Amino acid sequence: ASGTAEALPGIWGSRAEYIWAVGEARTLTHFDATAWTARLAGSDVGGVPVALQAVWGSGPSDVWAVGEAGTVLHFDGATWLPSASGVTQTLNAVWGNGSAEAWAVGFNGTVVHWDGAAWSSTATDVHQPLSSVWESEAGDVWAVGGAGTSLRWDGSAWLDVPSGTSESLFGVWGSGSELWASGANGTLLHFASSQWQAVSAGTTQY
Repeated sequence: ASGTAEALPGIWGSRAEYIWAVGEARTLTHFDATAWTARLAGSDVGGVPVALQAVWGSGPSDVWAVGEAGTVLHFDGATWLPSASGVTQTLNAVWGNGSAEAWAVGFNGTVVHWDGAAWSSTATDVHQPLSSVWESEAGDVWAVGGAGTSLRWDGSAWLDVPSGTSESLFGVWGSGSELWASGANGTLLHFASSQWQAVSAGTTQY
């Protein structure tokens, strides 16, 4: 049992015995190889507990959770504490590359970056919701979202990379030189030869 009845849209773990899941009503639940234990963290907005959407960490003492109203929480191995994001848009996803590098993305093209000391907003020139962000160990950062939005960070700005689809993209992930994105109605894209290419997913399900 997860220790909660709340919806849990985000999950991350560094090993089999160390996993966090986050969700509605500022719920966080932790697995220690024996059992799940739920706790509450974060804040209320207008008297309503914020929903947490995603969680990621570089290790057990450096875990981030993001969610509604620009909420960002950080776990230092002992305590979850709020971290000012500087934005009020819902943040849908978080990913990073070590304790001094993390990205969170959300509604209205919102992107915020953690540099090891503070979060700051970076302009994207898009207004679609961003659903997923991923960064390679080499520092290659991608974000995807509504209406086929695909963005790549060049070190100083976010560049639009045509995806070839108008379907909403929900996930992006890579390994080495491989990069994939997935989305609505069975959309599956593979980045090769400097462009996205459609791949049959074997389904048209949303």
